[in-house]
Amino acid sequence: MDRGLELPEADDAVRSRHFEVRRSGINGQPMAMDRIDETVTRGTTEVWTLRNGGDMTHNFHVHDVQFRVWT
Repeated sequence: MDRGLELPEADDAVRSRHFEVRRSGINGQPMAMDRIDETVTRGTTEVWTLRNGGDMTHNFHVHDVQFRVWT
């Protein structure tokens, strides 16, 4: 962790999003590498809630952003 980086707090969030991950896809959409499902405005803070709705453990990751995980 870069100690010089100021990390935002959840109270600073401008939006919340919910994602349900299943074997068949995310939020009812099948996996597609050529599709962008969500975009976030640079410099804003969002709270994302991820739920594994299936019977299979599945990784979840995002590209080109900084994020903090609360459990």
